[in-house]
Amino acid sequence: GDPHMYDFSRKQELGNDFLADVQEPRHRVMYALEPYYSAVVKVDDCAFIKKFYAIYRKNNPDSADVTDLKNYDVVEYDVDELCGDDEVTKDNRKIIFAPDDVPNTRSAMQSATSASARSIVRANIEYYDQRVSGFNTGTFVRVVDPDTKVTTIEAVSRSQQGRINEVFASNDTISEVLVSGGVQAVLKCHITEDLGPKQPPRKYFNMCLDRNGIEVRNAPGAQRRRQLDTIRVSGINSVM
Repeated sequence: GDPHMYDFSRKQELGNDFLADVQEPRHRVMYALEPYYSAVVKVDDCAFIKKFYAIYRKNNPDSADVTDLKNYDVVEYDVDELCGDDEVTKDNRKIIFAPDDVPNTRSAMQSATSASARSIVRANIEYYDQRVSGFNTGTFVRVVDPDTKVTTIEAVSRSQQGRINEVFASNDTISEVLVSGGVQAVLKCHITEDLGPKQPPRKYFNMCLDRNGIEVRNAPGAQRRRQLDTIRVSGINSVM
């Protein structure tokens, strides 16, 4: 809920206290795994998190174009809408998981009284994967070209993830397979101290991201990859 980011990849840039300038747009992206998932926050003038956005790549995207916004669902979590006045105290603090398991779909939809709440329920139903306790972030492979020795990291399309050994059938050698598991945001409802008329209490999210089920394993022997269309995303080849 404050601008301190416990992210070791940013330590050298931001200093030992991890104090981030979250008013700067690039620091509002808390986590990203292209082309599947991003976690973005919106803060107020005091850098408290007021909104959280979970950006999911659709399970059945309209096209292979990772720059096409129609291929993504953006789900908004607004602290003022989701955290009631009695849900922000230390003894009774509401915790929201994004995405979350929905044991009873019908009941969840019936209890969602606003368009935003219904959007969250639909996202939970669509994107929560019990196998990884969150959103499934896919499978990647490390490919070494036998001629140039150049190594590339490729994201495997969801339809091919269960067929790694069969799909990759060309002269490129897969050295490692990364099952990147799941990601789930955990939002906790908080409120600031009442400091008088000029500084009334304000609600905010304290947020963390859980990563589950990550596994790196060597490929079983020299696998050969068939020719597939690839697109490059910020240096990552996405196999579609």
